[in-house]
Amino acid sequence: MGLRFHKEIKLGEGVKININKKSASLSVGLPGLHFTIGPRGPMINVDLPGGLSYRKTLGKSRKETNREVQLSLADLYMQQRYDDIFNLFSQSTPELKAEDDASVEIMYYWAIALTAKGLYDAADLVYKRALARKKGINPDLRLMLRYGRADLYERRSKPLLARKHFEQLFAEAPVFLDVPQRIAALNEK
Repeated sequence: MGLRFHKEIKLGEGVKININKKSASLSVGLPGLHFTIGPRGPMINVDLPGGLSYRKTLGKSRKETNREVQLSLADLYMQQRYDDIFNLFSQSTPELKAEDDASVEIMYYWAIALTAKGLYDAADLVYKRALARKKGINPDLRLMLRYGRADLYERRSKPLLARKHFEQLFAEAPVFLDVPQRIAALNEK
């Protein structure tokens, strides 16, 4: 009989990271019913009375699963926990390419975290890479990226560039978030 290593790290109510010698996974749910994303793909686990349990593996590729883990954790941390997002993405995200909605959304969270940490040049590069792909990307997600980039320029004390980007957003989506108010505030400066 060999020794096995297993550690659980609780991130909050119903959320934990499971770590063993070869892999890690994220579990979200309630006692008796939880969803796990790990190296074997996403799984649903149900604990039944009498010590029985049921596990169903859902079909996804490892690449899609890793992105879903990152997105799930980013959603959990987005409540003003930019340092956690920064740490979550700092290892694998710098090489990420805008291939699909999931990778672009990860890049969006990454750019927000970089902006919050004052790493404006790095955030600008991430926004640029995320916006490079136009086909097949959700239009609302593209609007969020463009809004984030305009906000970044305002934070960098580049009001002319910020206004230009907000005005381009306004031309495409006049009622998107607070774009009209941001343009008005920039015009007063």
